[in-house]
Amino acid sequence: HRDLHSFPTRRSSDLAIPRLSSGWGEQPQLEPWLIISDPEDAQQISRLHTKKAGMYQPTFLGEGIFALNDVDEWKSQRHQIVAGVLPLSSLKQQFDTVKGSGADFMGLLHGLCEGGSQPIEMNETFSDRTLRTLGMTLMDSEEIFSTYSEGIRWSMTWNLSGFMDVDDTWEGKGGAFVDGVTGGVQEREYATKIGVIDGSAAPNSPEEAAQVRGFIDGIAAKCLARAKAADVRPTVDENGKPQLGAGHLMAMAAEIDTMERKHEYPNPESSQPTPTPTGLSNIEQSQLDTISSLIFAGHDTTANTLTWCCYELAKRPDIQERLRADIDRVIDVDLRRELTYDDLSALPYLTRVLHETLRLWPIVHYGTFRELVRPAKVKGANGEPVEVPAGTCVQIPHFSVHHSEEAWGPTVNEFDPDRDFKEKELWGETRDGKPLFRAWNPRSERFFPFQSAPRQCLGMNYAQMVMRVLISSILRTFEITLAPSMEGVPASEMSIARPLLKPIEGVWLKLTPRQGLTADAIRAPLAPRTLQPSPPQSPPQAAEATGAGAGDRVTAWREQVATARAGGIKLPMIYPWSEAREADLKAKMTAA
Repeated sequence: HRDLHSFPTRRSSDLAIPRLSSGWGEQPQLEPWLIISDPEDAQQISRLHTKKAGMYQPTFLGEGIFALNDVDEWKSQRHQIVAGVLPLSSLKQQFDTVKGSGADFMGLLHGLCEGGSQPIEMNETFSDRTLRTLGMTLMDSEEIFSTYSEGIRWSMTWNLSGFMDVDDTWEGKGGAFVDGVTGGVQEREYATKIGVIDGSAAPNSPEEAAQVRGFIDGIAAKCLARAKAADVRPTVDENGKPQLGAGHLMAMAAEIDTMERKHEYPNPESSQPTPTPTGLSNIEQSQLDTISSLIFAGHDTTANTLTWCCYELAKRPDIQERLRADIDRVIDVDLRRELTYDDLSALPYLTRVLHETLRLWPIVHYGTFRELVRPAKVKGANGEPVEVPAGTCVQIPHFSVHHSEEAWGPTVNEFDPDRDFKEKELWGETRDGKPLFRAWNPRSERFFPFQSAPRQCLGMNYAQMVMRVLISSILRTFEITLAPSMEGVPASEMSIARPLLKPIEGVWLKLTPRQGLTADAIRAPLAPRTLQPSPPQSPPQAAEATGAGAGDRVTAWREQVATARAGGIKLPMIYPWSEAREADLKAKMTAA
């Protein structure tokens, strides 16, 4: 993770390293691993070499549509489910449901923020909301996702990245919502509590990994059974375009085991048949892995992007206020009605803010992993072409290209939505000189947050819609500031690879309700409104409204933390107040 972050400043050319790699049923092998940092080479490999490297085979992604390395089977699966996520008609069918989920979310946040006095850890809050929204829309599994939300989110992290080491005592690494969990031992205790493992297996053992994988497959099986019982089938409009509502994507995934195939899977000419973790056939496992992949990609990447976007807006109140004013103007003045999907074209600055977030904080920062299907020429030392043999594994890290000073200029590490983006990095087309928001993959040689076709992110259009709805709803409802514990923490110390670009100890923000906000405005954040002026308050009430009591509490808490640290008590770098933490700290200080 640290090497990847320093890579843009140390390397301007491609390089190869030796790497240990293994797949199912194989012994570890030493193989050359090509890391691409040249933008032209990155696009060439992405477009022409669509076979994924096999590093994710042992995980829940292995036989699913995103990591599948049998190219013929991938094409078959993609054709099977692509209509559920890419066409414009699919998104419009889901927009009102996403808005409703956003409205519910504003009510939840309004209760959690306690008038702006209580910091909220936004990463897991967003993750839970995007998972539930996915269950309401494309996957029609809201009850399953709500019931098992913590287990789903954390089992996927543990399957891809493993648990913390048993001797690691760093609290909240990769997710501060696990309040009070410290180190690998307690993380496993938490996993037992939420039903992901039963606690009987030794740490880091194959049995422990199998229990995590079994939980994930069990969730996918529940979703699959629900889809088959619902018997949902997509319909078409008068133009032959699919009309897709809740559950249609799941219905398509549920038919992977019955769809027609033009080749034997695995294809003996291009793939080695391998055992699956559960003993199921490749096709049966592929069905479960595709469902799990859709769950993971449909909520986690979106939640992390939303988190980093709010983090940057909290640090830049000028950008936050400009974006808020733009959204207010469009809804309250120009439209004077509720926002619709087509109205998103009227918010070009929102596109700039989100795409700058995707550039500065590329969630899949390690990029894509490919296996060359034929020899390829890439730039070597001094720009000279080097032929790389077929079968070589290649990594194309987004982070190094998105943070290249050569490509983006000296302000590459600054958050600047007004930077000189190319038109194709923002929107696909314009009308009368004005940008249009459409189902579109924003990409160039230096910017490819959703990868390049043909193995581009299937959920990118859905994610773009959900992010716009939630950011607009939040800015219409709250003003965002950093929690006191986050002030002064360098951005370079904020993230960790687990495996996505996640906050190392959460992103703690203060959400302060906008003045004059009514209950109706909270219930319908994307409807037109006129904010009511705040009534005059007596001095005591005014002090309470501005959070004076909360400020005293924060000051007292910071003094307690400083005293504890001075006394040798080890605490996390970011340690915001909560009742549980205050009680725990008092106990630690008493014991010391």
